[in-house]
Amino acid sequence: MTPPSIPKPKIEGFVIYNPTTGKWSKGGTYEHRIWGDRPKIWKTMGHLKNHLGQLLQGGWHYEEVDGERKKFRILSPVYQGCVVFNIATDEPVEFDFYQYVIDKVRSHHYYKDTKFVIKDD
Repeated sequence: MTPPSIPKPKIEGFVIYNPTTGKWSKGGTYEHRIWGDRPKIWKTMGHLKNHLGQLLQGGWHYEEVDGERKKFRILSPVYQGCVVFNIATDEPVEFDFYQYVIDKVRSHHYYKDTKFVIKDD
C-alpha cells in the first residue's frame, strides 16, 4: 500500500525585493549592507511594518523656505521602487512603504501636518 502524498506547507511570510538590482532585503536600512541573494522573511505584515520605522532618519530637520523656517522629517530612499512579496502565494502585495510611514506618523494629532522629504541624510 502506498500512502497518499503529503503536501508540503508553504511558509507564511513577507519579503522585500528590489527589481532594479535583483536583490532581496536582509533587514536594516543601511543601503550598502541590506541587499543580498537571500531575503529576510518577516512572518507577518505587521512585523514588516514595524521594521519601516527605520526609514525615518534622525530627528527634525529645518530649512529656510521663502524666508520662513520649515520643519520636516527625512525618509531614507533605500526602499524606493521595491516590492513586497507574500511568500505563501509568490504574489506581490500592493503596499507603499513611504505612504505607510507618513500616515503612521501623521496619525498622531501632534504630527498631523508634518512634512516629509525622501533623500539621503
